This record gives sequence, structure tokens and C-alpha cells, in this order.
Amino acid sequence: MPLYRALTASRISGLAASATIDTTNAANISSNTLAVARGGNRIGAFGHGDATVTLTTADLPVIVTTATLTAPRTWTLPLLSSMQSGEFVTVCDEGNINGANTLTIQRQSSDLMVGTGVAGNAAITIGTAGGSVTFRAANVWLLIAKT
Repeated sequence: MPLYRALTASRISGLAASATIDTTNAANISSNTLAVARGGNRIGAFGHGDATVTLTTADLPVIVTTATLTAPRTWTLPLLSSMQSGEFVTVCDEGNINGANTLTIQRQSSDLMVGTGVAGNAAITIGTAGGSVTFRAANVWLLIAKT
């Protein structure tokens, strides 16, 4: 018997008699489909295809390319004000960047980006297949790593 069915008010001393079993979420946990703490896609990877997009906090912490780029593309980071200080954002290519079709990661609004290779405190480009960049949110987007 699954643990979530074994845990009922009649089987646990001191549990309120009004306690109920949330079978939908329990089933989702068993099948690994429940979003982490109902907080959205904050663990795992989220993908975007061959498009220019503005990323949101729901896309984080790892965003990957899911289609071969047919032109240079730009992905814009979420506003720093929507992030918690210390959160990480990693953008990875899964072999979809090719030749002149690069992926540029840029800031939003007046947010700043700092780190080696960041152009004008505003953007950085992944130019090779399999490349990635990782930022940490603080009072600026701090480039932690680029491969």
C-alpha cells in the first residue's frame, strides 16, 4: 500500500480527525509530476525553441534550447526585481547552436550584467554548440560561468 494511503487520521495518533488525504497530489508525487512545492518549475529544466523570448521566473533555474536555431536568437533574463538574491539561472545549449546562429542572453530594462565576456553590462553570447552560461542574481546579474 502506498504511504499516502496508509497515512490516515485513524492510523496516526494525535492527527486531527478532520485530516484528509490529497490523493491527486499524492499521485502526482508518486509519478514525479507535481511541481516543486507548487512553486512552479523551480527545479529541473525548461526549454525554449527556435525563437526570441523573454524568460520568466517560471522558466528557471535551467533553460535549454530545444530546437536547432535557424537565425541568431536573443533570450532576455527576468527582471532582477522578480528574483531572490542568490538565485541561479543557467542557460544551456543542447547542440542547437550552429555557425552564425548564436544565442545571446541579455538583461532586461536597466538591470546590469557583470563578468568576463559581458558586453557593455548588457549581454553575452553563446556561440558554440553545447555552450552554457550561469548567472547569480544579486544587485546585478553576476556571470558565474561560461562554457
